Amino acid sequence: GREAIHGLIRTAAKRGDLEHSELLAQQLKELDTAERIGVTDRRHIDRDKAEDVLIIAAQTSSNLLAESGLVAESIQILERTYSQLSSPDRIRAHLTAAYRRHGLTSQAIALLKKESHTSPETPKIWSELAILYMQERQLQNAEEALQQYIRLVPENAQAYALLAQAQLPTNR
Repeated sequence: GREAIHGLIRTAAKRGDLEHSELLAQQLKELDTAERIGVTDRRHIDRDKAEDVLIIAAQTSSNLLAESGLVAESIQILERTYSQLSSPDRIRAHLTAAYRRHGLTSQAIALLKKESHTSPETPKIWSELAILYMQERQLQNAEEALQQYIRLVPENAQAYALLAQAQLPTNR
């Protein structure tokens, strides 16, 4: 595990992805510190740190594969990571962005719809879903997602403007 992460850090640094390289190095340093001081609840810290490292490694690997033209493999890494996390929302935005970037909007919508059922009180899911529906000209669905978002964040004026835009073509 550690050797693979060290290799990933070196590869990311060589490719100019200093942000992910530094994040991975910091996570390894924190794991080493936790091991040295003998943290009382190591399972909790180890799981959180392991997920942090997994997320950063998946993002870095995905970016490297996408840059090399291996789009399916790039997305597959993010999907596998998403399925392994206890809190998949931590990588959801990266996965939906990858879907959108590669013209896989229907997969992004399916992922967000699934998340909207498991986490209906998360405004970010509804706003992302509404935007995707708007882009796909699925205005009825966009309107429903925006209404859910407004229910959760009633003070967002931009959401009301988008709602009006979604309702215009049908004069609702």
